[in-house]
Amino acid sequence: MREPQMSARSLLKKIKSADKAFAVANAPYRMSRSIIETGTTLPELGGDTREVLKNVLGLADDEIKDLVARAIVEN
Repeated sequence: MREPQMSARSLLKKIKSADKAFAVANAPYRMSRSIIETGTTLPELGGDTREVLKNVLGLADDEIKDLVARAIVEN
């Protein structure tokens, strides 16, 4: 993937995980007034579990604590 056009259009983006870096595809399109870009780091595995449980699934804090206590999810 060393095509000059790919480089010129920033179609590959290097991101980092806890132990390595690698390239991922960036958005292949551009919009005149929008910034569309891949992030530079990945969350730790399970790093956003609480946010997903609360904001996406609508669980209350007590319900999340119960899941942690029963070792269904990690804290």
